[in-house]
Amino acid sequence: MTARWLPKARGDDLALVSRVRAGITSGDVPLDLLSELGVERDNDLWMRGHDATIGGKKGGAPLGRRYFLWNSELDKNVYDGGYLRVQLGPFLDLGAVADPSGLFGSEKWLVDTGVQAKVRVLGSLSLVLSYGRDLRNGRGLFFATSAR
Repeated sequence: MTARWLPKARGDDLALVSRVRAGITSGDVPLDLLSELGVERDNDLWMRGHDATIGGKKGGAPLGRRYFLWNSELDKNVYDGGYLRVQLGPFLDLGAVADPSGLFGSEKWLVDTGVQAKVRVLGSLSLVLSYGRDLRNGRGLFFATSAR
């Protein structure tokens, strides 16, 4: 479920976007199909302060059969020209992942916060740059990706 709130009466100069997702997988599941909460190129369950890779290989983020993820971000337009739009703002990610086997999962709730910049060119292609910090262990993570 995704909600978008524009607090000003007119325009989209400021926008609060919040997304809640949850999932359960049952039965025998291969390791690569478990839910993973972390930033990685082929995963969309982003905890933006958790790196999902170790040395470029998967396995750095919590895995499990059940997950809950809440991503929230505030986007402020800092430049809006005809062909280029730049948005900056903070974000907050909360999540938990569990597995009935007890071998995987997060022992506690995961909390990440940080800032991100979105650069949109020609109204379609965006470059998203983020710096997230895992509030439990204090590690930070820079990440860049493209989006539509």
